[in-house]
Amino acid sequence: MIIGYVVFLFAGIVLGNGVPHLVKGGVGSKHQTPFGKPSSALVNVIWGAVNLLGGFWLVVWGSTFSVPFPIAGTLAIVGLFLIGIFNTAVWQNDPVAKGE
Repeated sequence: MIIGYVVFLFAGIVLGNGVPHLVKGGVGSKHQTPFGKPSSALVNVIWGAVNLLGGFWLVVWGSTFSVPFPIAGTLAIVGLFLIGIFNTAVWQNDPVAKGE
């Protein structure tokens, strides 16, 4: 059962990681990805979409563990919060990471 909790936490992290990549790529800006510093807008859109798809499938898989919905949603939001804090710490003062 604990694996279900971990899956929902990671689903939130992966979903939250996809958002900045889709936004930066969608407006035509470069942004850091695992494939280069900084990557093109197209690479960011693709990476963001892969993250959202992966997060979605983690949610689908996590639902097989019978985690109560309020707990699953809370864990996913905590994951979103954690990746947001991490991204802020990494990107706020790094012009290369921000694609500048």
